[in-house]
Amino acid sequence: MKLLTPYFVIIFLFTTTVFSQKAQVGTEGDSSYEDNPVTKRAIQDIEAAFLVFGDFGFMLEGEYTVVNNTISGKKYYSLGDGDKYKKVSLLMEEGKIIGADSEGSKLDIIFEGDAIKKISAESLSNFDYTFYRNAEGNVAKIENPFSNGNIQWIDFVYKNGKVSEITKYFKKGKFGKTVTTILESTPTKFKASLSEYPHKSKEFSKQRNITVSKPEENKFRIERVLNFGKGRKTNTVTDIQYTDFDKIKSWVKTTNETKKDAKEYEYLNEKLAKSSAILGNNDEILSKTIYIYFDLKEQGTSLPEYEWREGRYEFDTNNELNFVERDGKFKRKENGTWTDWQFLKM
Repeated sequence: MKLLTPYFVIIFLFTTTVFSQKAQVGTEGDSSYEDNPVTKRAIQDIEAAFLVFGDFGFMLEGEYTVVNNTISGKKYYSLGDGDKYKKVSLLMEEGKIIGADSEGSKLDIIFEGDAIKKISAESLSNFDYTFYRNAEGNVAKIENPFSNGNIQWIDFVYKNGKVSEITKYFKKGKFGKTVTTILESTPTKFKASLSEYPHKSKEFSKQRNITVSKPEENKFRIERVLNFGKGRKTNTVTDIQYTDFDKIKSWVKTTNETKKDAKEYEYLNEKLAKSSAILGNNDEILSKTIYIYFDLKEQGTSLPEYEWREGRYEFDTNNELNFVERDGKFKRKENGTWTDWQFLKM
């Protein structure tokens, strides 16, 4: 049974690729694989495309996927709703890479020798990247034509073999440049900042600054500052904490607002099993919703149903259950008494 009214919209697509950790080898059928530099470089170039597709990129690196002793793609932690991993899968024909698939979006790939020259995807807006490389073969510049006729250029700067700065800009138009600076990058620490600079024009262009950091093991922080001009500015801080990526917690707080949005995700066998969302005002709960995505009988059926039984459960400001939805039906508590089950209207 698929829940009909989930309201989680996961925002981590733009927050996480730049965080880097050494990928351990994952398998889908084999415990080892043949080291293939061409395949690994292809995956690196796909990561570079997704790195510049959003603010900070694709997803936190997980493991290579391996089929028949050959690398077939890579996993990335989703850090939120859906499966535990998002995947990039290479499409092969007669032993050659002809494309890739990213969560249902087909990536078209053109090679120049053993290196990718171009990656594009019809299903993703403005996802069209042509690579220009430095003497070491690393991506030095990307040409990215937009559907409106503008061309975005993306420059890469390296330090000690790692990307230290990425600059996006248009040669013409009112758009300013966007600069991402990697301030620190080690297996346990990461910090990067992104700044948008408005073009010198009569039209006001809002400025945005984002700082992402990994202040300690198993914890990320994203700070966003939006400057709308004339003294209008918001500062939003998101904290993300995880335990072996099986339990994810996040808290979102915006300056000048007393409300705090907290979400938790629990995975079982790489599938999202349970999630909860709490909107609070200081220590007061304004709303709370729990989703159980499939029965968790091993948790113990003597526990309340919202701990193990598939469904959607809503709580009031006193943290008391007042709404249940499952199997296409719902009931709610009115004046302290539960209503009969009613069918959801389609």
